[in-house]
Amino acid sequence: MVSSLIRLDESPYQEFVQSSIGYHVEPEDVPRTPMKMMNRDGSVLCETEDFRLLYQIVLRNDTLALKRYLSVAPWAMDSMSTLPEIYEGNDYFLLATRNGNLGVLQILLMHYRRSHDSSNEIRFQERGYQLLNEAARRGHVETVQFLLDSQPLYAGIHDRDCKGYTALASAADISSSRYPDSADWRDVYVENNEKVMNLLLDYGARPSDTVLPINDTEKTPDTALTLAVQWASPKLINRLIEGGADIQAKVAKFPYDLGFWNDHGDICDIKAFHMACISANYKAVQCLLGGPGADQADMVSSRDSRGSLPIHWATRNQLPDEIQYIPTSMLQERVRDITSVIGLLLEINPAGVNVQDDDGNTPLHYATGHFGRSGKLYTDIFELLCRKGADVGIRNKQGETPLHTLFRRDGSNMPVDANAVSTLLAHGAKVTDVDNAGNTPLHVACFNCNFSDAVAVLVQHGADPSMPNSKKEMPINTVAEFNCPPSASRSRAEEIMRAQDEMLDRLVKARGTELMDVLNEAGKSARQIYQDSRAKWLEGARGNGNRDRCRGSAIRH
Repeated sequence: MVSSLIRLDESPYQEFVQSSIGYHVEPEDVPRTPMKMMNRDGSVLCETEDFRLLYQIVLRNDTLALKRYLSVAPWAMDSMSTLPEIYEGNDYFLLATRNGNLGVLQILLMHYRRSHDSSNEIRFQERGYQLLNEAARRGHVETVQFLLDSQPLYAGIHDRDCKGYTALASAADISSSRYPDSADWRDVYVENNEKVMNLLLDYGARPSDTVLPINDTEKTPDTALTLAVQWASPKLINRLIEGGADIQAKVAKFPYDLGFWNDHGDICDIKAFHMACISANYKAVQCLLGGPGADQADMVSSRDSRGSLPIHWATRNQLPDEIQYIPTSMLQERVRDITSVIGLLLEINPAGVNVQDDDGNTPLHYATGHFGRSGKLYTDIFELLCRKGADVGIRNKQGETPLHTLFRRDGSNMPVDANAVSTLLAHGAKVTDVDNAGNTPLHVACFNCNFSDAVAVLVQHGADPSMPNSKKEMPINTVAEFNCPPSASRSRAEEIMRAQDEMLDRLVKARGTELMDVLNEAGKSARQIYQDSRAKWLEGARGNGNRDRCRGSAIRH
């Protein structure tokens, strides 16, 4: 939030200051300046056709400038109703609310009431939002307080927005997958959202609130409790439960919303305990297990519609995509929470470590698939599962062992940690195990040239780069095939080339140069595949007009 106490000798609107250079405007031209106003320093500010000046005033929470603006152009607020689409950039109520700019929001609302000469309730449901819900999910305590005190004029505590949320559910959904504009993880302050939820409960919000389906085919996607247990404190969770939130309520979710990229169809029978586990909210897990009348054995054995236990969920914990930008201290805390949750679940049900779900996956399958590209810190999770008795040789319905799923592609380019490979091998994993397609772990690993370090460990333990799978494809040939879009930048193409060359060098060093001349079923050697695919890419890059991208690109002979 930007303070409204802006120094009068500053000019935060320099880009809007009227130029001394005159312009000739043809009569048929649309006016370029809808309004002008005096700046604090005496200069003249000119509004743009898309009202960027008003946008900046609201964004800065500049109450003085907004009052002056509306005194000159009281009609400006009505102009947005003529725009083809409403969004934060041209809806100033929404802009002010999402940024917690209470000062300008109050002015805008008073202006709206005066211009419409109405004392009726003011709602923005037709624009796709409710002011109270937007302020609540962003954790803006003062704005929420103002709107609650203004009931029913600007808000209703039980009103729902177009996504089916009440204000309480909105405040609980800090990392929403249902809103297209969810807050960045860097901007989320759970302490504020907890204050907002407690404030809403003080004003009579229902702890049993659910999120309504948005169509006839969707099932209940969340409750206030299933959302809150992902991050909230035991004190708030207990308050919700004591107020009537159902700990046994079941919800349904689309896998993509959970970060389960390779799954399809809704997952049903999800309880608050599952959501606490996947979020690694250790204190919430403890709280739910220690609640009045809680049957711990039943809770840790509760399966969702795909047969997954809470421990399967705990080993699928998701991090933001920008893991490389997350502070190490935050990652360390996350790993501690995940290992604590897993340890607690296995303490209650030790046999859960090797339980398979309907897809045949054990907790170790999921842990390797989700944490294998998350850095060295996450190797501790594999160590814990193996130490607790995880069988590294169990196969899922695709015939994959956890060593296979460690290399499964999920759209991430993060490298697999070599220590993770060593950990699995030390506990009995075999590099010769093949899945239903005849792939060894090396086959899977060779699809990504960023896995050089991990591939080196596999080869050191006997993995064969020339072993064919069911389609007669060999790992060495997979590495030799250069895969890069012709439109890729030169730096990106060279990065892929270096990674490819490094992996090939490691394989050749381990097995000898003759490896490059082993023929596949089509009679082509890895050397030929390498040269042909590079040449094909170079030709495509030139044809795509990317001559600069071709310079410096080498072909191995």
